Amino acid sequence: MARRKDKPSSTPPKTANEPPSTAKGDRLDFLFRVATILIALGGLLLGAYNYLDQRGMREQQEKLTQSVAQSKLDQAWDLLGGRPLSDFVVDGAWNRDPDDIRAANDLIRDVKSTCPELLPQCLRLEACVLDATGRPEEALQKLEQARTAAPTNVRIHLTRGGILGALGRHADALLAYDRAIELDPQYAAAHLSRGSVLQRMGRYEESLAATDHAITLDLRDAQTYFNRGFALQDLGRNEEALGAYAQALTVDAKHAASHRGRGVVLQRMSRTDEALAALDASIAIDPDQALSHFHRANVLFEIGRTGEALEAIDKSVALDPNSAPAWNNRGVFLSRSGRQVEAIDAYLRSFALKNADAGHNGALLMLGSGRYDDALATYDRLVALDARDVLARHGRGNALLALGRNEEALAAYDAATAIDPKFALAHRNRGLVLDALGREAEAADAHRRSRELDPSLPARE
Repeated sequence: MARRKDKPSSTPPKTANEPPSTAKGDRLDFLFRVATILIALGGLLLGAYNYLDQRGMREQQEKLTQSVAQSKLDQAWDLLGGRPLSDFVVDGAWNRDPDDIRAANDLIRDVKSTCPELLPQCLRLEACVLDATGRPEEALQKLEQARTAAPTNVRIHLTRGGILGALGRHADALLAYDRAIELDPQYAAAHLSRGSVLQRMGRYEESLAATDHAITLDLRDAQTYFNRGFALQDLGRNEEALGAYAQALTVDAKHAASHRGRGVVLQRMSRTDEALAALDASIAIDPDQALSHFHRANVLFEIGRTGEALEAIDKSVALDPNSAPAWNNRGVFLSRSGRQVEAIDAYLRSFALKNADAGHNGALLMLGSGRYDDALATYDRLVALDARDVLARHGRGNALLALGRNEEALAAYDAATAIDPKFALAHRNRGLVLDALGREAEAADAHRRSRELDPSLPARE
């Protein structure tokens, strides 16, 4: 049997004392790789840190820039006379100082060019500048741009409502306030402004409810309590109105409008001395409020101080030449003083401002002064304004009768009695013109009918 020969090994056998060089190299290689990975990770982490640090710095810079920009817009708002709590001037007026308006405009333009994210706020304030400079329609167009840019910005809707209300577009203003409340039911200023426009619409109960809701939302400044007093005053709840005005004056003892409101209510309650004192207090605080002089004139006239009443009403119309009630009352005071020509002029000024009552007052004085053609022209204008104005139809008949235009006078009286068949004086005067026309039977019927309706009228002569 042949023996197998041993083959030589290609790897020399290790002896017990040989160092493990290969294993050590493997470990070094592993450690080198780990170190390389750690260095790479460190670089990544450092890069990420630097990126985040730079982004944080950018964000801080952006926040600082926006904060500075917002501060400029707040300053512009203050220059325009904005009311901080309501974000719109309620029952007040803009600051119309040209230097302040120019400064506000410069601030707005600066922010608009450097902070585009505040564009809607800039557009809103640009609208306020336009309104403050007597361009409300342009202001509304600017607010449309603002609404397009930020349809859920409640302040834009609130400002829009304020400008619409000042233009007498009360229904549109109410819609704007309703939209603001829909967007933010807790926005107290929107409820207060809504109450203000409801008051101007004659919806006094709703006005009071809206104002009370603003108070429950912690809008408790003097203006809010004044609005509450105004609504209560319109509702004839005089004692409660006085209480609301007292609350306003507790918040701000120099709130001129609340002193004026107290004066009006106290006059209604026949507490004329207190009324006069309240109105004097209002004027002492703010002598440029035409309404305070207007109501003071009324109190003075009521207590027989007609000369002083005229002085007060003259101050009122000087401060507000477009106040139809003030011109009408000036006519009343002048007429009582025997100054009929000046009284007629005052009534006509009021009538030109769409006060039909003043037109009637002036026409009556013209008839009494023998100015029949002028009276007829005034009655014609009244009929043009309201074809169913029975007093204008009747007055027109009186003027025509005085001018000897009997057939036309009869037609005018016929029109008056057609509108109001129970107008006794129109039937009597109709009888007079029928007498003048020789239509005795018809005249007798007209006189009889007039005395049936009003036995105090004189019998037919």
